[in-house]
Amino acid sequence: MKQTVFISLTLKEHRRSYLDKFVKEVEKFTEVTECYRIAGNFDFLIKVLVKDIEAYENFILTKLSLLPNLGNVQSHIALSETKNSTKIDLSIFK
Repeated sequence: MKQTVFISLTLKEHRRSYLDKFVKEVEKFTEVTECYRIAGNFDFLIKVLVKDIEAYENFILTKLSLLPNLGNVQSHIALSETKNSTKIDLSIFK
């Protein structure tokens, strides 16, 4: 079984060095499969894959919450998956 969670988060400081440090730390987490810097109310959107909700809680308590400069964090827990594809139709870029 796997649990997919999308996390929207903000940082307290937005200097380039803080952004770079956050990305370097997140890249170390094996649970994080995708990380995007985004525009809008949040700074980053990360996708986390874990065994179950208990493993997600452990990830939050022992890894993510320990990062410096972390601000607001919102978890979006996937209830089901309707599409998951890496196939890209290159004609959409023409």
